[in-house]
Amino acid sequence: MTQWLPATPGTGDTSGISALGTMLDVAVDQFAQAGDALRARRPAQIYRAQFLTAFDQCADPYLAQLSSVGGAIARIADALAIYSAAVQSISERATAVQSQGQDALQALASANRCVAAARLPGVSTSAATMGVYRANVVSAQDRCTRIAAAMQSLADERSTADAAVLRALDGECLSSSWSTTGAALAAGGLSRPDLITAASMTAALVDLTRVVTSGKASAADLAALTAYLSALQGDPRAADAYFRALGGRGAVDLVNALGDGVYAGGIDAQVALDAAIAVRALLSVASRHWEGDRAQEFANQMLDALDGAGAVAFLFGDAMNHPLGEALTVAMLDLFDENERINGNVWMSLSPGGGLMLTNLQGLGIPGRGIDPVSAVLETLGRYPDAALDWVSADLLQCTAEGTVGRIEYWFGQRSWDSDGYQGVGGLWAGMQNATGADLSDGYDPVAWRRLQTANAHVWEALALSDRFEVSTVSAFGASYLADALASQLLVIGTIAVAAETEVFGLDPGEVLQDVALPCVGSRWIPLIPADYLYRVFGIAASYEHTREGLGVAIANLQDALTSSGRGSIVTNLDVAVGLQAINDGTSGGADLAGAAARDALMGQNVDALANAVSIVTSLRVANPVLGIVVGEGISAGSSAVKDWSSVYEDVRAQVRGQNTTQREVVRQAAADYAAQAFTPEDWVNARQFIGQSPDASDGQVANGYGKRFEISAGYAEGIAAMTGAELRQSLADAQSNNEKGK
Repeated sequence: MTQWLPATPGTGDTSGISALGTMLDVAVDQFAQAGDALRARRPAQIYRAQFLTAFDQCADPYLAQLSSVGGAIARIADALAIYSAAVQSISERATAVQSQGQDALQALASANRCVAAARLPGVSTSAATMGVYRANVVSAQDRCTRIAAAMQSLADERSTADAAVLRALDGECLSSSWSTTGAALAAGGLSRPDLITAASMTAALVDLTRVVTSGKASAADLAALTAYLSALQGDPRAADAYFRALGGRGAVDLVNALGDGVYAGGIDAQVALDAAIAVRALLSVASRHWEGDRAQEFANQMLDALDGAGAVAFLFGDAMNHPLGEALTVAMLDLFDENERINGNVWMSLSPGGGLMLTNLQGLGIPGRGIDPVSAVLETLGRYPDAALDWVSADLLQCTAEGTVGRIEYWFGQRSWDSDGYQGVGGLWAGMQNATGADLSDGYDPVAWRRLQTANAHVWEALALSDRFEVSTVSAFGASYLADALASQLLVIGTIAVAAETEVFGLDPGEVLQDVALPCVGSRWIPLIPADYLYRVFGIAASYEHTREGLGVAIANLQDALTSSGRGSIVTNLDVAVGLQAINDGTSGGADLAGAAARDALMGQNVDALANAVSIVTSLRVANPVLGIVVGEGISAGSSAVKDWSSVYEDVRAQVRGQNTTQREVVRQAAADYAAQAFTPEDWVNARQFIGQSPDASDGQVANGYGKRFEISAGYAEGIAAMTGAELRQSLADAQSNNEKGK
């Protein structure tokens, strides 16, 4: 709206309002397109019903939000369009009335002049003429009165239009929150618009925070605090000013005070949680723009707070929705790393403080996660892939002090994660797979790629050799992140799985990578991951049904992309697809054998919907790096008639259903059938050399050779079944020791 007066009810920039309405219409279309795109990502019906249900549980809330917000914007656009049209109409009619008014005023002035002239001394005017003059005056006055009434009617119509658009905008945009925000401002002494400035709001909010921290806050104070914090979330400068005034220790004290109020019974649990979530959300906004010194100062203050561990766990505890800033996360994690890994001081919440109460109330993880705040900080760092890779790989590039364990070995291998079930380090490992230049879907950077693969090699070793990493110690959330990290590496892992060399060996810092031709990608350095490591890490990550399902979908997508791409060597692509089948079958069968009893005893309840959502979203996303390269560039003309791997594989399974056929025989037959329909004469020549058979070997012998490639890695099920046993861990340790002695 623009300012107007009763004499000018048509004043207003209708073109600007129309332009805004057009922008909102575009936004409505974008929301609709986003909903269509999300619906299009729904997996095909060939996948298991449980997976589809889990996907829907994840997608439906987002679709509902898209529909709700899009509908609200559409209604706002409609209200503005109606208002703009009303103002335009009023403006056009007001212009006409104003023109008529000018004519009426001129007529009145002329009539009055005639009357005045007739009364001048010496002027003789008949009574009849004077009557006409006076009648003209009355007529002109009547016209002016009618025109004034018409203008007032237009002004009333404009007021009605203004009120209507305000009601529409208030209903869609502000709902009931404006009255709450107004009350919050008034509670801070800001009762007039001229008093509301950035500085005054910050000062009022700090004063209100001190009231809450003192433990003397009323219900109105708490409501005002939450409203204030929520209102500032769209203003990073105001958020930064507030936390500068409050400091890291003040933020910790505020969270603890809210949780302590619940313990004492003075604050309703939901009220306290809502206020604390608003604190975290605003800190996420403020810290997003912090750099080194500012972030380091705040982190130091948080660490110095009394009983701050639980509050730090809460403030960092929603990495998915409100991640604290990158610089603050790195600064805090550096403090944890120095205190714990270097100096041996583990910082945990040793008493039932307010921060721990709030963490458990929110339940974003396994119960008790708030005891161990470094978990949430590690998970948050995973939201910043480049920083995550830098932090994890930092001491791989330099010599670690004598007697000091490296970061990866400590945090992934030696550290106990009973408190969070590997949710923190799992999120960190999954996140760093997306580092710039190291993701197969991103622009390739050889340096970043090698750094990531080197770090991955050490993470694989740390997890595989850890006596703490078991089915019973990995939570549903932790398994989801681990599955995400594994799915991001499937092309590399599938290539390793069919390597002829499968003996266990230790990882030497100087020789952890080998240069290979990665299918559909080209020459890449990949980690030397022993098969036994794959057994153990894959099996534990897939020990939950939702992670096994997600990995299965990602593997199937990659297999089909490899075998229907028309890119690279179809001989090599089929080989990797077969290796992936061994991983998938071994993961499903072996994890059932090894993990069912321990898992059921530990967690008998259904997996939380959020765990499903994390796994499903990430497993769909992680298929994209390879699919983006392979499928995204189209399928070559010569391969259009070739079925993908899953089609051939399912055909063979259908043919042998009910027969006493082993899985190895199914895979061997599927490989033979695929080769028979897809190989060119040149492919057969290459395959004979690839499989290591004589040039005169029959096509059937070559095809069966692929089945034997499956047998090389078909020990997955057996290996995974033994993955938690002491014998396997001892054999890994012995093999590493023997390897180091032989160097």
